Amino acid sequence: MIYRCSVCRKTSFETQCPWCARVSTQGVGQVQPTGLQVPLDPSFYPDFQYQSKGFIKDFLGKKKEQAQLNDLLRNVLNKYAALKQPYFANYIYTVRAGEAQTQDAETPGARVNGSYSNRELFREVLIRKGFAELEEMPHLLDKLLLTTGFNAAYLGFSTEITRHIDGSVFDILKSWIHEAGTSFRDDLTLFFYFMWDRTFRSRKFRSLSRLRQALELRCCHGIRFKLGCILASKYTSTFWSRDLQ
Repeated sequence: MIYRCSVCRKTSFETQCPWCARVSTQGVGQVQPTGLQVPLDPSFYPDFQYQSKGFIKDFLGKKKEQAQLNDLLRNVLNKYAALKQPYFANYIYTVRAGEAQTQDAETPGARVNGSYSNRELFREVLIRKGFAELEEMPHLLDKLLLTTGFNAAYLGFSTEITRHIDGSVFDILKSWIHEAGTSFRDDLTLFFYFMWDRTFRSRKFRSLSRLRQALELRCCHGIRFKLGCILASKYTSTFWSRDLQ
């Protein structure tokens, strides 16, 4: 799954942001902001994944707890899908998730004076629409809003990159990089995910090992080599054009 860090907003395939982790390692003793890796698919949040509690407890209770998590995930995804348009999408574009106060999830409901923040008012509307899980899990709303924002960003990227889908992977990369310039580096992870989603998911790989081999052969080696060729040709031509002037 592809993730976007809520702090540095860089995308990766890691469950921990490699950039923020590197900064926190270098700045030992300094307080670093703790970011959340926001998945494109909300089912990849740890809230819906079974956490091991030791061999004995896993043996005795894992099956039951996993079934409960599956039911919770199913209910949340169904309600999120039903309310994503227009409720979540409209909130993202009008209020913005970043406006929510950090203490909102810790102290849900009305403030002391009886007023509601935008985030809490939105939460109350969703609960009245039947999204009761938001009342049981205070932080779930923030995570779903972050995922909604990431989905909107990815939709914009996929719409843009679709204009370059013509020919081989080399042709697609060449066309996209020539238009994006050096900023392509920021969206390279999105490009890899887009190509996987378009090329490999449609083939319904059932074996994880086969999928990994395919990704390694086609993405890692092929794209890395072609990327080098494109950059070499692009910046060599730029250098010579400047030199001739």
